[in-house]
Amino acid sequence: MSYNKSEEGGQDLNGRTNSAVISCSPLRSGLGTYSKLLYDLGFFESLVFFRKSSVSDETGYENVIKPKPGLYSARAMLSAFGISFWKKYIQKYELAHLTSPEFFHLVRFNKNLAGTVHDLQPIDDRVSRSAYSYAFKRYMKKNYSAMGRMKGVVAISNVTAQKIREKIPDVDPVVIHQWTDNRFIFRDRKAVREQLGIDEKTKIILNVSSTEPRKNLEILPGIIDNLPDDFTLLRIGQKSPLLERIESHRFVNIESVADALYPLYFNAADVYLSPSLREGFGRPTIEAVNSSLPVVVSNIPINREILRDQKFLADPDDPGDYVSRVLQMADMDEEERKILYSSLGNYYREERARKEYADFYEKLGGVS
Repeated sequence: MSYNKSEEGGQDLNGRTNSAVISCSPLRSGLGTYSKLLYDLGFFESLVFFRKSSVSDETGYENVIKPKPGLYSARAMLSAFGISFWKKYIQKYELAHLTSPEFFHLVRFNKNLAGTVHDLQPIDDRVSRSAYSYAFKRYMKKNYSAMGRMKGVVAISNVTAQKIREKIPDVDPVVIHQWTDNRFIFRDRKAVREQLGIDEKTKIILNVSSTEPRKNLEILPGIIDNLPDDFTLLRIGQKSPLLERIESHRFVNIESVADALYPLYFNAADVYLSPSLREGFGRPTIEAVNSSLPVVVSNIPINREILRDQKFLADPDDPGDYVSRVLQMADMDEEERKILYSSLGNYYREERARKEYADFYEKLGGVS
């Protein structure tokens, strides 16, 4: 079943869709990528976008549910605390999986909802005091508090699961780690560099990130300054003034990359570098793993959980530690790269995810 694009279109509610993955994040975001990957596992009939913001990008979604233009944020707040525009849509589903907590409050209209929690930053006082508005924190607390009434809850890491158990003791989430699609594989670096137009002699350090303070971008200039002159930082993401002091010949910033080309940058690079101080999971890290690209990432709990090996982890506050580890990883030849993550095997592939989600949905006991 397909949906009209807005409430003005007179959406037909007489039909019934049995199951859906429901996202409220742009497809090109980390949460949007997760939503598409979950849908592609094959358990659900449709992938639906519930638009809750005037700046949300609905590009790529065939099924979009959105109010009339304007007052998006007010609609979302009213949905959590009063009358919900999305009520008549969520009631259609015999099973729906909400891929982030922003609409968990809709469980009061349909008990056959499962959901995924990536982090608890909006209700973590160490983070939320400066990062989120008071209204948004209230809105998210309402959503998180609805977790206990949901049919099932997935946490994307043991780190997140433990925080859920501490904050919301009546919820016992199932941990299912993230995965990548099968475009992230080992490829010949020389051939890929020729395709992308990258000089074979340059050592490329890849970073994929937003400009959020938790990404710790301010440490990158100090790292690059202390590496040999043949090292260049290639960053994919919105430009940041924090990186302007890196010499122009040693820094390339690409704000947007075509989907078909994005995986190739993990094959063209010599090292993937992420100095982030907090992550829900860190999808580019496992994209690097599945591409056999050596990584150097900050020594924080989620990275220890993902990689299970200290040699990839650097002191988040010590540029020198990053430098020494980058130099070590950049010296690896292709044969060494191929076996670098042998202990992880195919763990971050869709086959494992499909099995674990199949078990998760089976244990929900069907729908009532």
